[in-house]
Amino acid sequence: MGKKIALGVSLVFIALFSETLLAAAEPKDCHLKRHASLDLAEDPTGLVIPVIIEGSEERMVLEAGDWASYIAERDAHRLSLHVRPLPRGVDVQNADARNNTVQLQAMAIAKRFAFGNIALSGASFYVVPNKTVAANVIGSVGMNMFANFDIEIDIANRKFNLYSPEHCPSSVVYWSARYDSVPIRVGKLGELYFPMVLNGKAIEATLATDLAVTTLTTDVTRWLFGFDANSADIETSADADGRTTARYRAMQLRAEGLDVLNAKIELVKRPADYCHITSRSGATGYEGCSGVHPLRLGLNVLRKLHVYVATKEKILYFTLAGAAN
Repeated sequence: MGKKIALGVSLVFIALFSETLLAAAEPKDCHLKRHASLDLAEDPTGLVIPVIIEGSEERMVLEAGDWASYIAERDAHRLSLHVRPLPRGVDVQNADARNNTVQLQAMAIAKRFAFGNIALSGASFYVVPNKTVAANVIGSVGMNMFANFDIEIDIANRKFNLYSPEHCPSSVVYWSARYDSVPIRVGKLGELYFPMVLNGKAIEATLATDLAVTTLTTDVTRWLFGFDANSADIETSADADGRTTARYRAMQLRAEGLDVLNAKIELVKRPADYCHITSRSGATGYEGCSGVHPLRLGLNVLRKLHVYVATKEKILYFTLAGAAN
């Protein structure tokens, strides 16, 4: 068996950009308005939430780091969704945790889709091969489904809550008097990302609620830190036959006020040949491809946090899990 070592990592969200957020006129009522509270489950596929699609109660993986939503081909047909091919010239790929990509060919449309008592007028999904979707879920829900809501991810209490985005600025962390925040940026495909400082270097990051472990791409580790998955001091994990299945590195993310211990970062391959490293607003990311960011914060980090995403403010608020007034 490969050697597994628990590594202490100090996590920090740093607001790298001093920018003024132009606030709209404050609503008269500053209280949060919760529209739905869903039970949140955690399994090997990631965070899972209940949905109702064409009248059928189903389970889908929450993908907070992706704008689009996906459904397995088997379930698109089982639920009698309207499936149509993607327009000619449209190139859409879906990547797994290790950046292996699958070319997508079709979209599926659901006329009826709901989160609890919140009914959407319709929902669209990219159709993905059955082998890429676990048997206990039908696909994944991206941020396109939550464009009109704020979201709260409370893994410790197994809750995923949806709120109205109409509230007073900085008035959303109801569970704790102390919190930190970081500005959110919106990518070309609508995905949400933010800057983090990793071993002294600023890197673009996303919330990867579909991953068990935090990942970082090896072209970025070579560029910024001079190591990759084949470096001598990289730790490995092996399957029952002794084959290496993952490579890890201890990294340090630091700021005042928040520590997450015993985290590890899995090194994954470059997303695609046409993704090129660049620096945007002082943080390392990619150009030439859309919707891709080097650092993805998996559940080994996120389960230690309580997170609120204020979509209209474009602010991510967070505390340690279990923090209270």
